[in-house]
Amino acid sequence: APNSTTPELDVSEALASAGLRAQEIWASRLVYWPANGTLTLSFEVDGVFGDGSNGYERLYLSARTGAPLDRLPLSHHSAVREVYDFESACRSARIRRPMGISRSTRLIKTTMRRHLKRDEQSPPSGRAEVDQVFDLLGRLHEFYASALGLHSFDDRGAVLRSIVSARFHRSKPNLPQCVGDGSNAIWLDPLKLAVLPLGISGFPEVLGHEFGHAVISSGSHLIYSGESGALNEAISDSIGIGFRAWIDRRRDLSSEMPDHIWKIRFSNGIVRSFKDPRTVGNLPSHYSDYRHVRGDHSGVHTNSSIINQGFYLLAAGGRHPATYSGPEVPGIGLAKALKIFARAGFNLLTPNSDFRDARYAFALAAEIMFGDESAEWVATHTAMDAIGIPGKWDRPPDRPQLPEPKAEDRAEVPTDPAPGPTSEPRPEVPNPREETKQRAEDEDPAEEVDQDREPITSRPEAPPPVQPPTAPTNTPPSEIPEIPSDPDSRVPPRLPAPTDSTPEPSRSKPTDGDINSPRLGVLAVGLTLLLFLAAALVTFQIRQSRKDQSGGSGSPNISSTAVQPNYAGKGTDPAVGINALEPLDGSAPIFLGRDLLASNEGLVVGRASELCHVEVRDPRVSRRHVRCRLTQGTFWIEDLNSTAGTKIDGVPVEPFKPVQVHQGQTIRIANQEFRFGGG
Repeated sequence: APNSTTPELDVSEALASAGLRAQEIWASRLVYWPANGTLTLSFEVDGVFGDGSNGYERLYLSARTGAPLDRLPLSHHSAVREVYDFESACRSARIRRPMGISRSTRLIKTTMRRHLKRDEQSPPSGRAEVDQVFDLLGRLHEFYASALGLHSFDDRGAVLRSIVSARFHRSKPNLPQCVGDGSNAIWLDPLKLAVLPLGISGFPEVLGHEFGHAVISSGSHLIYSGESGALNEAISDSIGIGFRAWIDRRRDLSSEMPDHIWKIRFSNGIVRSFKDPRTVGNLPSHYSDYRHVRGDHSGVHTNSSIINQGFYLLAAGGRHPATYSGPEVPGIGLAKALKIFARAGFNLLTPNSDFRDARYAFALAAEIMFGDESAEWVATHTAMDAIGIPGKWDRPPDRPQLPEPKAEDRAEVPTDPAPGPTSEPRPEVPNPREETKQRAEDEDPAEEVDQDREPITSRPEAPPPVQPPTAPTNTPPSEIPEIPSDPDSRVPPRLPAPTDSTPEPSRSKPTDGDINSPRLGVLAVGLTLLLFLAAALVTFQIRQSRKDQSGGSGSPNISSTAVQPNYAGKGTDPAVGINALEPLDGSAPIFLGRDLLASNEGLVVGRASELCHVEVRDPRVSRRHVRCRLTQGTFWIEDLNSTAGTKIDGVPVEPFKPVQVHQGQTIRIANQEFRFGGG
C-alpha cells in the first residue's frame, strides 16, 4: 500500500527543498514511484532545471519531503559518451609514485571496468571535471556532424570515450600517472580512448586534436612517423583549431577568425601557432626547412607546423610570412579549409602518404566538394605552392573570381585582369586547322616536358616527311591586327596559314593581285617555302640556346627551365614570347612567357627550382628573388625581399614595391646583370 495519499508540498516547494531551480516547467502530476521497496507519492515534473546544461529532464520528487527520487533525460540524441575518472582509480589503488608501462596499462583497464562516472543513462556525477568533459564530448559530436559531415569520428556513431583527471610525469611523458605536473594528452588507438589531464575543458582545441587522431585512425591510418606522422599531427591540429573556433564563435565558421583562434594552447602556454609557426619554438613553416630529426618519431610534432602554415594560408589567405614570400593565397575560410583537410585525412590519404601525396589529396577533396577547377581547388594548390610542397598543376585560364586579398597585403601596382570574359579580348585569327591542333594539344594527357629541351607543343594530324613549325612573328599575340576572313581562300595542306594582313582586293574582275591568279599562286607557294625554312632555322637556334642554358658552354649559371608550379602552356614558347632578359655576359637570353607574365602569380626568378619558374644557379641569388609581371602592356619587376637585392639601372628596388621597366634598361639580380629586351 502507498505510504501516503496526500501531498504535503506543492511542486515549487518540492523543487526548493531539493535545491533545484526550475527554468521552465511544462508538465507535472502526482504519481506513485517505487523507492526503497515502497510506493512513494511523488511529483513527476518535466522541464529544464538548474543551469540548463542537461537539457530537458523528468524529475521524480517526494511529495512529502521534496527529496529527489530519480532523474531521467528527455532529450535523446545519437551521441554515445562515456567518461571515466582516473583520479578515482588512483585513490582506490593507493598509488603515490610514478608507474611503469605495465602498471599504468593495468590501471587504465581497471579505470574502464570500475570507475565509469558518466554515460548517457546516468545523471550528472557531481564531479566538475567529469561533467565538463561529458558536455564537451557532446559538443564534439555535434561539431563532427555540422562541420565535418561525420557521424562521430568513424562516421558510424562510435562511442566517445575519455578518461579524465590523469596526470603526466616529466620522466614518463606518454604514460598516464597518478602523480606528476607534466602537460600531455594522448589518444590510445587500441582502446579508442582519449586520456585527458586535469583542466582540459578550458582547452577544447586539445580535446579536438586528440579526437582528430581518432578520425585519422578510422580512415587513412597515417603511420605515426616521418612525413606521414607529421600529416597525422597537422590534420589533427586543424580539427582541434576548428573545434575551438566552432565553440568560441558559437558554431559559426564562416566569418573571419581573430588571431587568437590560430593558436593551440595548453596548461604550459602556447604550444603551436598556425599564422606563423616560427614564433613558437621556431618551428619550420616551409618545406625547404623540413627537419630530419631522430627523436619525436622522426619529427612528427616538429614538421607538422609546415602543413599547419598551409592550412592557415588556405583558410585566411595572404602570403607566406617568411622572407621568401611566395604566391598570394586567396583564403577560402576556415569552414571550407577544415572540410578539405578532414575529408582528405579520412577518405583519401593512405598509411604511407607523404607531403606530396597530401597536396594532391587536399586538391582532390576540394575538387570533389566544390567542383573541378573551382576557386577552392585553385586556392588549395596555391597554398601548397606557398609552403613549397612539390607537385604539378595547371592553373585554369578562366577560373572563378576569388576573394580580394587583404588591403595590407596587396601590392601597389595596377592589377592585371584575370584571363576570362572580363579581360581585354584578343583579336581572333581565323584558322580552323590551328584551332584543331590546339585542342589536340590541350587534351593530350601524354604531353611531357624535357628539362633540357624545348617543350613539344604541336603534333601533326598525319606524319608528313617534314613537320613545319609555326613561323615566328615580331608582333605580340595580343596585338595582331584583325585579318578579313576570305571564305574562298585556300590553305595548302600541312602548311601554315598566310599571315599577310593586306586588305582583300575587289573581286569584280580577276587581277594580278587576285588569290586565284596563277602568277600569285606560284609566288605564294614560293614565299611559304621560304617562310618554312626561316622558321626551321629560328627553331633550331632556340633549341640550341635552350641546351646552352641548361648546361652548355653558352650560359653556365642560368637555367630557364619551367619548374614548380607547372604553369607551362600557350605563350611560354620563346618563338611567341614578347619579352626576354639578355645577360650582359653574352650568354643565351631568358625568354619570358606571356601567359606566366599575365597570371596572378607572375613569373618568378630565383635560385630554388622548386619555388620559381626561372632558375638562376648562383648562390648569391635568393630562392625566390624577383617577380616579373606584364600589366596592360607594361613590364614590372618586384623584388621579393631578396638578400642581395635587385637594381634597375643601378637604382635599388624596394622589396614588394613593383617598378616599371622599359626596353633597354639594365636589371641586376644579385650579381647577375641582364638587359630587358621587350618586344
